Amino acid sequence: MKLSKVVVLTGLLGLMSASVMAAVKEAPNFSDMDANGDGAVDTAEFAKGKNAAVTKTFAETDKDNNGKISENEYEVIKEPECD
Repeated sequence: MKLSKVVVLTGLLGLMSASVMAAVKEAPNFSDMDANGDGAVDTAEFAKGKNAAVTKTFAETDKDNNGKISENEYEVIKEPECD
C-alpha cells in the first residue's frame, strides 16, 4: 500500500487533515501541469493534473480491474503502512 492512495482518497472524501498536505510529495511536477507554459497553473490545468493523480491511485486500488473500488479494496488502503 502506498501513502498516496490514502492521501488521494482522503482528499476525494473532502476531509482536511495532515495527510492531505502529504499529497504535495505525490503531486505532478509544476511544469507538467503548466500546459500552456505561461509560468502559472490555472484552474483547468490544476484539475487536469490532480485528475491524473486520482486516476492513477484509483487504478492501483482497483485490484480486480472492474472499474470499481470494493469495500475490501478500500479497507486495504486504509491500513497503516509499515516500513
